[in-house]
Amino acid sequence: MFDFDNTSIHGDIGRAFFDWMILNQKFLFNDELFKTFPENLSGKIKSAWQDLQKLPEDKRAKSVELQKLRKLMHQAYWGLCHETSPEKCYPWQVRFYAGYSPDEIRTMAKKVFEYELGRPMGSEPIKAGDEDPAPAITSTGIRIHKEILDLIGILKKHGFQVWMVTAGPQWVVQGAAEKFHMKPEHIIGMRTVLKDGKLTSEMEPPPTFKKGKVQAIEKFIGSRPVLAVGDSWTDEEMLEYAEHAVLIDHGYADLRKKAFDAGWWVQPTFPVK
Repeated sequence: MFDFDNTSIHGDIGRAFFDWMILNQKFLFNDELFKTFPENLSGKIKSAWQDLQKLPEDKRAKSVELQKLRKLMHQAYWGLCHETSPEKCYPWQVRFYAGYSPDEIRTMAKKVFEYELGRPMGSEPIKAGDEDPAPAITSTGIRIHKEILDLIGILKKHGFQVWMVTAGPQWVVQGAAEKFHMKPEHIIGMRTVLKDGKLTSEMEPPPTFKKGKVQAIEKFIGSRPVLAVGDSWTDEEMLEYAEHAVLIDHGYADLRKKAFDAGWWVQPTFPVK
């Protein structure tokens, strides 16, 4: 059982996909969607989106209006994740993909993943104009952890079923995880109820975050993992639940202490370029 972001890969495919959807104007905005934004930003985001719609389509891609919308969208995302609660942040993101089919999301995610594999690792400021004194910041680049890819291959060769449980959007990670030769049905993540083959904005429980990862394993797999691999506090309950656990250590002393006290194996984070 593997986590995906910052365990199987270096980086966050959910973040990258979210940003790509903004830049490529793929979000299907409507009044229901605007209501999901934090109250202090909802009106600003709706106004920014309306300003963008006033431009001719061929003038939108590099416009200040698009960058303003992009900045506000990232502020809403990171505000929920870091200032409010991750429990709201992770389910919130997947609701934006309502109106698309799972195959459409997977196809776009594969494109985003390929693009991010070729980008330099780093960060990018998001400015609402050249003179913006307080840009939002988003990370850039994704790398596959070859060590995890090799481990998955070895486990499969010896007859183990390999699954991934992620706090990211299920269909996005399914598209990206093709690089790991994973079956889509072996990837469990945040997902919404389907209606007529399309995603809705109604979340399907359990949320695959902290104890929700264990609940998802019980619901969709039905057996205790022999091995679980994760990198953060969002994986804690899954690591405790497995017979054996590996923590990918990114340098958090409190989490490393938890791993040592629990008898987990600790793997220093893998170097990337």
